[in-house]
Amino acid sequence: MKNKKFYVFLAVLPALILIASLNLDGKALSMRTAPAQVDPGTDQRFTLPSEVGKQIDLRVAEVYSAYTRITDNAESISVSVPVEWSDIDTGPWTYNGRSSGIFLSASTDLSRFNADGSAPGLLIGVSSSLARTSGKDQLLGAERADFSRRCIYKGNFNFQGLFYNGSYDNYSNCSSGGSDLLVFTTTSADRKLLIMLRIAIQSDADLEAASKILETFQVLGNPETDSHHDH
Repeated sequence: MKNKKFYVFLAVLPALILIASLNLDGKALSMRTAPAQVDPGTDQRFTLPSEVGKQIDLRVAEVYSAYTRITDNAESISVSVPVEWSDIDTGPWTYNGRSSGIFLSASTDLSRFNADGSAPGLLIGVSSSLARTSGKDQLLGAERADFSRRCIYKGNFNFQGLFYNGSYDNYSNCSSGGSDLLVFTTTSADRKLLIMLRIAIQSDADLEAASKILETFQVLGNPETDSHHDH
């Protein structure tokens, strides 16, 4: 009887070894291929809603070759922009005729960008004085009152970036070349700074640049200065 049990054991032993081997291999495989745990807070890539891309009639262009970090003179404002946006300016900011704070701008051609947005580019305006008298919705409304007269208003959207959240308006046909414009407003965490961004869009590459800008722009400290530049 004992011999019979022993023979049965020998008969099933290869199967047991095979099952054990498969289990061990499966565990080893799962250990090798299991993805590392990622902190959800580390991936906050900003993406423009698909509606915006559908509303904007863009020409297809090659992606920008690289991005570079630019700052104002005091390094209060920093942002990553395409290296092709090499026409850069910064200084005291005047908004609607009043000294308001500081600005940083970049474009392929700032004269065309400032004139009618016919060149892709960015303007960031930062003001503590406007924050004391207005809110981000009021500032966006003032921008809308201006641009809706010379562009086609396409809608309002919320945004959530790495450092800021707020809302923005989308405009089309803002120049003879049919440029599109995104206008963002937000505040610092303590609400002591009011921040506005204008981004001129002419191609798919510029939409990608807009996403990069919203991921990377930061304002540190209080940039309020006395100036006489009007943008």
